[in-house]
Amino acid sequence: MNCFRDQAIRPFRLSWYAKKPQVTCRIVCLVFSLVVIGCVATAKAANHGDCPISNVDSNTCNYEFGLSVVAILAVILFLYFDIYLGRLQDFNMERKLLVIDIIVDFVFVLLWFIGFWYLISRWSESDRTLLAGYVIDNVKAGLAFSFLCILSWGTAFGVGIVKLRVASHTVIYDDGTSEADYITSNQSPTYVISNSAI
Repeated sequence: MNCFRDQAIRPFRLSWYAKKPQVTCRIVCLVFSLVVIGCVATAKAANHGDCPISNVDSNTCNYEFGLSVVAILAVILFLYFDIYLGRLQDFNMERKLLVIDIIVDFVFVLLWFIGFWYLISRWSESDRTLLAGYVIDNVKAGLAFSFLCILSWGTAFGVGIVKLRVASHTVIYDDGTSEADYITSNQSPTYVISNSAI
């Protein structure tokens, strides 16, 4: 993160940060991933350490659990980036981080989609007569929240696309600030007219 230290930084405002749609999407992704971890871990523990989703394939639970852990780490990292982007005055760096954010969101949409269909196909093949009722409920909740993870990461992807479009159309003035900075501070921007333009 040393490359970020040379950039100009604005003061951090928690009220502004909490109202960002990207932050809301990230928190929803975090909560849904935590629920999937809880459902898979509880179902596995209740079934004596074996994955209850399929009697043959134990990788189903491992995939969902591992994907949830990686998703939580990614959400925490991008929540930090959201804090940092809100304070950053280098718009080229902001656009680069937005592109990385969009790519990661898209990858997680694909991974959750694969995990959801993998979970459903294995659940349809499993023998449910040997499972207790609460184990079945945990697996069904894990299925539902895996689907909700697809929607939440897809929403984060869409919000990132909109944010990138807005950032690409932002006017940058000679002092390194943007149009939005002057709107929020009620100051008028200083325009620089070069001699070649006259």
